[in-house]
Amino acid sequence: MGRGMVLISTYVELCVNFRIKDALGSIDGLVNIAGGFRWEKVADGSVDTWDLLYRMNVRTILIASRAALSLFPVGGGSIVNIGAAAAQKAGLGMGAYAASKAGVARLTESLAELAPEFRSLLRFGRRQAPRSTRHH
Repeated sequence: MGRGMVLISTYVELCVNFRIKDALGSIDGLVNIAGGFRWEKVADGSVDTWDLLYRMNVRTILIASRAALSLFPVGGGSIVNIGAAAAQKAGLGMGAYAASKAGVARLTESLAELAPEFRSLLRFGRRQAPRSTRHH
């Protein structure tokens, strides 16, 4: 785990343990909606983009979800992750994004297997690259 991700993970854990838990005691759910997008063709794109999108779209959900699990009441809780249709079918320039969103879908499935009382949902949105970022 890189230094930046260790700091983010530690920050989330501190917020959960000292802020949220003290103020609320428990939470009923978490919605993971943050993420990122880059349009690059596989042939001439950067491997760094693949790493970036994995960190932004998969690792952030993993870190937040793990923190939230410790705050759910005994009866369970819900996590909603925002996915993308690109997780099912990647278009030109969307390889890194689609792979990271497929990771979100698989992580969501794995979270759903934790316990029968735990609910994990994946909501697919439709994401299109802004025209100004397309390069031909």
